[in-house]
Amino acid sequence: MSNVYKKLAQGIIGVSEGTLYTVPSGSQAIIKKIVLANVSGSDCWAKLFDGGAADSNVILPQITIEAGGFGEWTGGSLTMFGGGTIQGVAETAASIAYTIYGTEKS
Repeated sequence: MSNVYKKLAQGIIGVSEGTLYTVPSGSQAIIKKIVLANVSGSDCWAKLFDGGAADSNVILPQITIEAGGFGEWTGGSLTMFGGGTIQGVAETAASIAYTIYGTEKS
């Protein structure tokens, strides 16, 4: 059976490290792509983490996204288990929108 990829989470990244997506308990997830879009009128940086907001957990180092521009994490397949999280932080509040695409299985 092939994997069916869909939108798993969507929102705005805050200026404090926060959880963007949590794998449901008893499930597994494969993350295929994360899109970051700068919805503001100024350049802004963002940074993504897998499993905690420490430098040792970075999956997307701090990148600056131009006003009105976008960036993507397409690091292959990120396999996660129940309770696993993706966190993010942005330079400016209400500037960086995110969408996480992948699949979940129980």
